[in-house]
Amino acid sequence: MTGRGANGPPPPRPTTPQEPTLVARPVPHKRAFPIQSLGPGVAIDASNDDPSRWLAHAQEGWWKEFERVAGPCDYDERENYLVLNAIRGSEAVVWREDDVLVPQPTWGFHVFLTDYDQATRDSIPRAMDNWVELIRRMQGANADPPDLYGDESFRRFKLDLVDEQETLAGASIDRVRECFRALIRSLEIADDYEGEDRWVPPTRNMVCLVLNADKVQMLASLTLGDVMDPVDLYRAHGSHRVQAVDIMWQRPETTRSKYRGVKDISIVTLARTYGVLMDGNLGGYHE
Repeated sequence: MTGRGANGPPPPRPTTPQEPTLVARPVPHKRAFPIQSLGPGVAIDASNDDPSRWLAHAQEGWWKEFERVAGPCDYDERENYLVLNAIRGSEAVVWREDDVLVPQPTWGFHVFLTDYDQATRDSIPRAMDNWVELIRRMQGANADPPDLYGDESFRRFKLDLVDEQETLAGASIDRVRECFRALIRSLEIADDYEGEDRWVPPTRNMVCLVLNADKVQMLASLTLGDVMDPVDLYRAHGSHRVQAVDIMWQRPETTRSKYRGVKDISIVTLARTYGVLMDGNLGGYHE
């Protein structure tokens, strides 16, 4: 008798080797990259903006609303609660022995651009503008009547576009991951742990997104019309996806898992993704 039931799970399979060009052309251990930040969070100055300001204000006047959102709530309110709670839960934590706090009072992702043909170059501004506008509508910002959670969560949203043709043109997921690691190391958010990298929250430090030519064109072609309801937006655009890369994933020699440190996520659910992935567990994330 043969089959999985008789013999147990299949044996581990060899893992696909790392991209060979990383040996011939390695990424520096620590490196800054040119970044174009987009979204309203760009205006927030981390040196003088208290990331708990919204919470203090809630205690003075709208704490009951906060508690209501923490329980059963509408789709967009749940997303706002998740992302604001993620900021609140991580920004007072010091990960360095010198007790220096590296505040990050915004939320969002680093986005690595890997195609640089002229059509992609021409489309990237519209693509990013469309994405920011989509998130504004998903968060319920600037609503009538006002949604304080939506306004505050969108005020703190930004995407950091990593744009360097020489390094990233045609980059594989392996190379993007190594560039992401080098970028996060350069921020000096946390000390190493016993000589090894320590990847720490929030989600921005542990998961990045990737845009190739097809994904740029997809975003640039979004038609949002007058649709404002988050449920309708999800129905219309939730199937559009981009790749998310896990900074912590290490390539094993053999594995039974299909997970390779990368997963497709919806362009619509960035807030939920950010809030849920504060533990960095992209491999176990399900939308």
